[in-house]
Amino acid sequence: MFKLNNFTNIQTLNNHTGLEMAGGIEYFLKYLDETLPYTLINCIGFIVGSFGNILIMGAIIITKELHNETSILIFNLSLAELVITGFVNLFTILGNFIFT
Repeated sequence: MFKLNNFTNIQTLNNHTGLEMAGGIEYFLKYLDETLPYTLINCIGFIVGSFGNILIMGAIIITKELHNETSILIFNLSLAELVITGFVNLFTILGNFIFT
């Protein structure tokens, strides 16, 4: 598989702590069979969740009959979920590549 030489101090840290340490892309590629399905599920959830929330907000904005108190609540919930989905799923996906 691919070998990245960015982590020159890993062997030194392994000798001192006894722990296996790896990070970023090296870890992702080493444990690809474990991290790839989780990453794909998060990507699909991010895309579907964002698309669905945008559709809901668009339908409420466009349709005049939906300009009432209940739709304002649904719009606000959809907007909040879009923001949370954007932050949480995006950082989870990026975390699989960078911070793992």
